[in-house]
Amino acid sequence: MLVKDLLVVMLAAGMSTRFNPEHRKTHKSLLQIDLDNRIFDLILNSLIYNAVSHINILLGYKANEFEEYLHTEKHLNIKNIHLNSILANKDYVKGPAFTLLSLIPELEESTKNFVVIPSDTIFHPSILNQIFTSELDQSSNLCFLFTVQLSETLISLINQNISFSPNFIERTPFLRSLPEKEEISQNFKEFYIPILILSRSFLNFINNPENRISGKIIQNLEKYYDNTGNCQVIRLKYDLDIPPFLDIDTSLIYNTLSRVKKELLEPYKVK
Repeated sequence: MLVKDLLVVMLAAGMSTRFNPEHRKTHKSLLQIDLDNRIFDLILNSLIYNAVSHINILLGYKANEFEEYLHTEKHLNIKNIHLNSILANKDYVKGPAFTLLSLIPELEESTKNFVVIPSDTIFHPSILNQIFTSELDQSSNLCFLFTVQLSETLISLINQNISFSPNFIERTPFLRSLPEKEEISQNFKEFYIPILILSRSFLNFINNPENRISGKIIQNLEKYYDNTGNCQVIRLKYDLDIPPFLDIDTSLIYNTLSRVKKELLEPYKVK
């Protein structure tokens, strides 16, 4: 099965605590990023371009505002994709792992795996294309993480432009322990892409309070792997000299991309 055929779940319940009060007046994913689009629109355009057909959007903070935006003419007229909003349980304030639990009663019985993406991160088209055209093992208990190797040169460039660079998460001992098909080149550092493929089995696992160790998905995924071994890594290819994704999680990054250096956003838009 190809990843594009799975249900996509967008996490959009967060409180936007890293944004200044002025920006927090609206849902961060609905902030205007260019003349024609809000952050959510650019992400949605990329998903449509990759033939995603069904998205469940988990809402919490500013949920009513997001709901209203989904029902504007701009989105009601979109073809070939179904947008479904789900109000997250009140524990969403404790972190994304708690937000995910709101999905359990909503999943169809036939749904074994699903894709989880953030609502504030814009990915380079080549990254999304590789992810959504990936073919998966049919085991319904498996979870998948995507990683990318970046050269020291690119990492240096990112560090020099910290105002707009993504918050890359380096390999943890957990990620290094996962099975992979090839060795990591010594000239590259590896980071994981903040898109996950999770399983119903994982949801059931963290639904048990004795298994859940925090509000962070990755930390719970580590415990799930320790208990079941049901996680794998898929390494993506990337050789461009720009970050593979832009994590718009602060007012500084948002202002840089929407006002100061608008040209930085262009390579991430689908044409």
